Amino acid sequence: MRKPYKFKLQNQSNTLKIGNMIDDMHEIHVHIMRLDRRYYRIFDKNISISRINAHVAKLKKRTRPHWKDLPSQVVQDVVLRYAKSRDAFFENMKDRKAGKTTRKVGRPKIKPQCFCLGVSPMKHRFPLPSGSGYL
Repeated sequence: MRKPYKFKLQNQSNTLKIGNMIDDMHEIHVHIMRLDRRYYRIFDKNISISRINAHVAKLKKRTRPHWKDLPSQVVQDVVLRYAKSRDAFFENMKDRKAGKTTRKVGRPKIKPQCFCLGVSPMKHRFPLPSGSGYL
């Protein structure tokens, strides 16, 4: 059996700090995503990675002092990860429109499992006698 984690997180003394750092990274990711959408809506093109890094550095200095605990390399990794995922998403959409790939993007469509063996439940009902006063 494989061990899922190398270190147990709940026994460390700095668990709160690690949790806060993870929350801050998520907050940066969400901020970058919203910033990119706003920029695309206004200028009709995506924002560059260097511009995002400069923007986050300004935010660390001015309005988000709790982001100062994060190392700059971690913030740059978050930005780079977002940019790669954005580019891969749009590249896949372009390939799908051109017919080069059929790989789906998004959540899978799951059919409901209410039918038993592919038979509709309406076929198992008994018909009501006509003229019996029902309905």
